[in-house]
Amino acid sequence: MDDFNGVSERLEMNGEKGPITEEIQRECKEFIEDLVDRIFNKSSTIVQEDNAKFGIYSRTTEGRALFARLVDSQRVNTKRVSEQTFYRLVQFFALCLFECNEADDFHPAKCLMNMSYTFFHYSEEVEDRTQDVISPDSEEADDSTNGDNNNALESPSNPKPPKVKSFLYTHLKEQPIWKCQRFWNASFFESVHHERTQHSPDGKRGHWRHMSSEEQELAEIMEENITFGQLATFLHNMMGLGLSEQFTRRFLDKMGVIGNITKDQYDMLAANIASHFKATSHFQPASGKETRQWSLSNLGTPIRRRLSSLMKQPSKH
Repeated sequence: MDDFNGVSERLEMNGEKGPITEEIQRECKEFIEDLVDRIFNKSSTIVQEDNAKFGIYSRTTEGRALFARLVDSQRVNTKRVSEQTFYRLVQFFALCLFECNEADDFHPAKCLMNMSYTFFHYSEEVEDRTQDVISPDSEEADDSTNGDNNNALESPSNPKPPKVKSFLYTHLKEQPIWKCQRFWNASFFESVHHERTQHSPDGKRGHWRHMSSEEQELAEIMEENITFGQLATFLHNMMGLGLSEQFTRRFLDKMGVIGNITKDQYDMLAANIASHFKATSHFQPASGKETRQWSLSNLGTPIRRRLSSLMKQPSKH
């Protein structure tokens, strides 16, 4: 515990909001690298002191950025995690998101939001009506799981129940940063800029004057489609995180104008929002308690599968 107290005192002396010293930065890097490795591979070794030290390091810009980056790098290994790893991720995501909100540090928060829709584990109880039910016979149900996990042997007389994909975001809906309009604005602009940069031939839109009219048209269409696609994704995430219909519609209205999406694109997104909240209203019984009934038909068509129909196409000359 003396080591933890020493870290806390040095950060207080250094100033948690300002740049940290090289010594603290090195200690932070070593601790978080080790912690992330244990979360995914040896989560049973994590103790209360680790939680406390992470709480201290996550108050620094460097600590939050490093944690988000290292967890993101784990996606290449697996997206399905053991139950123990899953709830460790919920715990540390919640801590980091809280500190991101306190510090207005939106980039790592955006990364964690995206990863909360990526990492999952299989559970036998439906915790959220938007989760995916997987047939026991499907190939996806046989995905390998990393981390500590013991699976009981199944017999023909004791078949597996349907598996449910439980994603991290279903346990992070109460995070205050989701209620912050500035977080959504900044994250959306950052994502659109990143996608446009990634899809530009030279990595930037720097030679507009030297493009032919056809090339300019293609570039404009690409940018409009990127804006539409990102807006659809953000609205999907907002609804999944339980934000209100008013909050979601206000975001669509503002970003739809800024992004210059077409009327058809706007109408499609607005209709999807209305459909979502109409469907979810059926899950609220008179007592105010959420019903446990669930059906695949309530999900509707995932928004990402509908995007291509409204993507603009270049005109034929």
